[in-house]
Amino acid sequence: MTRYRWLGALVIWQLAGLLIGLGGSVAQKDLHGFIAFLNLCLTFINSSALIASALWLIYLRWIGPRVARRYLTGAAAAGIVLIAAYAGANIAFATMSRVFGIAGQTVNSNHIYLLCANLIAGLLIAGLSFTAYMYERQKNTLQHHLQETENQRRLQIESRLEVLQSKFNPHFLFNAFNTMLERIYQKPHEVESIILNLSGIYRKILTLPDHGVVTLAAELKLVREYLEIEKIRLGERLDFKISADDRLANLQIPSLIILMTAENAVEHGINLKRQGGQLYIVVHKEGPEVLIHVKDNGAGMNRAKESSGFSIDDVRQRLKSLYQDQAQVSVTRLAEGGTKISMTIPYRMTGSEAPAENPPTSGERP
Repeated sequence: MTRYRWLGALVIWQLAGLLIGLGGSVAQKDLHGFIAFLNLCLTFINSSALIASALWLIYLRWIGPRVARRYLTGAAAAGIVLIAAYAGANIAFATMSRVFGIAGQTVNSNHIYLLCANLIAGLLIAGLSFTAYMYERQKNTLQHHLQETENQRRLQIESRLEVLQSKFNPHFLFNAFNTMLERIYQKPHEVESIILNLSGIYRKILTLPDHGVVTLAAELKLVREYLEIEKIRLGERLDFKISADDRLANLQIPSLIILMTAENAVEHGINLKRQGGQLYIVVHKEGPEVLIHVKDNGAGMNRAKESSGFSIDDVRQRLKSLYQDQAQVSVTRLAEGGTKISMTIPYRMTGSEAPAENPPTSGERP
């Protein structure tokens, strides 16, 4: 039995005891019998309620956490009720014997004082129990609502991640296979490099965690493998450089956001420019935030051509799903040509903040 149910049962116990006491008192022949019976019932109800509540709180605090099975908790609740009822009955009869033990049927001030004390105590117990019951009820409702909201948010992130994973499959695989077919006889070492990088990419994508968050080191390694393949496909038309602070290797970021942005820059920027271009990825920390810049000097992004693959809207939605309003994405069309995409996310680390064994330091393919 939970605390919430116990409080509800306590309210019912107090109200039912008061009604039974009033009903039995009315049946008495005189005022003395009326007050005596009502006092007996109220003393029993109040004392047993207090004793049972104290024992139940002790059970919840020290014994309950060690009891895993529900039937043992139910047995404990039943035992506490029996103990409290026995103790309450003894207290009620002892009190009645002391206060009403004087011979005669005359109602005196002690009888009235006891009745008033019992009524006040009963109302306080019932009122406080009802207040605590409503508080626990609202608390449980709020927790349930928050849990449902969190579950829905998690499902949205997982479904969006699955969509992103499926988007990355078709056109990238098509380009990679075409490149391998073109070079399988003339440059088999490049085909071997494509296969190794391709297996690394899809192994990581297919085993992404459900929460959709990875370390910066893992994300940049995935991006590097992708760009290695694109470098082989485009040749001298693509140069890239990745630069990140070694201390940010364990930074928590949404998976695929840098990959999505880099893929967009290559497909809709550099690939559309006859002479190709350069791609720069820079990650650095500024205060409580981390800035991620993906810059290219290609043809410039054209949203009308983003019919396949990823879009900047995908990046925005991923960041919003995980950070709400704490993350920002800006797209700048550069005057000298090309596009710069900047992402700002909260600074969140995992594990040790020391650099990884193979940290995502700057690297460049000529």
